[in-house]
Amino acid sequence: MQTKPWQRHSRLASSRPLISLRVLAGSEYRRSEEEALSTSEARFRQMFHGHSAVKLVIDPTTAAIVDANEAAARFYGWPISKLKTMNIRDINDLPAGMVHDRMASAAAIPNARFEFRHRLADGSTKDVEVYSNSIDIAGRTYLYSIIHDISDRVRVERLQRATNDRLQRAEEFAHFGHWEYSLNDRIMHASEGASRIYGLLALDIPLDDIRNCALAEYRPILDEALRDLVEHNSPFDQEFKIRRISDGGIVHVHSKAEYDVLTKKVFGVIQDITQRKRVEDERERLIVELQRAIEQVKTLSGIVPICSYCKKVRDDRGYWEQVEAYVSKHTEAQFSHGICPPCLEQFFAEE
Repeated sequence: MQTKPWQRHSRLASSRPLISLRVLAGSEYRRSEEEALSTSEARFRQMFHGHSAVKLVIDPTTAAIVDANEAAARFYGWPISKLKTMNIRDINDLPAGMVHDRMASAAAIPNARFEFRHRLADGSTKDVEVYSNSIDIAGRTYLYSIIHDISDRVRVERLQRATNDRLQRAEEFAHFGHWEYSLNDRIMHASEGASRIYGLLALDIPLDDIRNCALAEYRPILDEALRDLVEHNSPFDQEFKIRRISDGGIVHVHSKAEYDVLTKKVFGVIQDITQRKRVEDERERLIVELQRAIEQVKTLSGIVPICSYCKKVRDDRGYWEQVEAYVSKHTEAQFSHGICPPCLEQFFAEE
C-alpha cells in the first residue's frame, strides 16, 4: 500500500522526541563518564602527590621519569621539576641493560618486587625495595612504582650474614657445632658444624635419630643426663662416641647443654674430640711404658763405702762383699772377668 505524503510527515514528526531523548541521554552519559574520570584522576593525584611513600611514574619504553611526588623529592634530594627531566638509569646503579630487563618484568608481572641501590643528589646510595605495577594514563602504559628505603634492614642482614660466616668458620676450625631442640616437636635443629660432626644429610632431624647415633653403651647414660637436665636442671656435660650417619665412622664427642624452662628448649654445643682422645690415649700408653721401664731399672747412687786395700764394699747391713757382687745386686749390670795388661805383665810375666 502506498504511503501518502502527509502520513510520512506525521510519522517523522512523531519520532523526533525519541531521537532527542537518545541524544540527551548520550550527552548525559558522556558527561557522567567525564566527571567520573575527573574524580578518579583527582583521587589518583591526591594519592600520588599527597602520600608519604616515595612514588615515581616511569615510561617503560624510554625509562624516563614522568612524574614524582613530594616524598620522592625529599628522599632523592632533587626537586620534582628536576626528577621529571631525569631517567631512571640516572638513579639506579644497575647497568642500563639490566634496568631495561627489570622494567620489562615489571610491565609483565603484577605487583612486581625488586631490590636496587639508588643514587641520591648528594652522591650517596640507598638500598631500596621497589613495587611496580602497570597503569594506563591517557591511553599509554606507564610503571607506577612505590619505593621503600630498606638500608637499615639490609645493613642488619649483611651484619648477620657476616656474623654467621664467622661462626661457621669458627665451628669448622675448632671442630664444634651447636644444636637446639624443642620438647614440643622433638626435632633437633643443627648448625653447619654440628651437621658435619654427626654426618647429617639435613639440618633438621628427629631427636630419636640423633639418639641412635650414640653407641649403644652410651644411650642409657645420655638419656638419664638429659632427663636430669630437664627435670632438675642438672648439668649436662658428657663425653661419648657416636656413629656418623653419612659414613658410619666412629667419632668421640664432648657435648654440653642447658635447658630453657620458658621456651621448653634445650640448647647445646658439641665438639669433635677424636683427635684429642687419640693424643691422650697415646700419652697414656707412653706413660704406662715408661713406668714399666722405670720398674725394671735399678739405680746405684749416693756414697758407697769401699775398702781402700781389698776393694770390698760394705752393704747397708754392715757386711763386706766383693765389689762385683755389690754392683750386681744393686743394678742390672753383670760382670765378665778378664785380665788387664798391667796385671798380666805383673802376675804372669815369664821370668
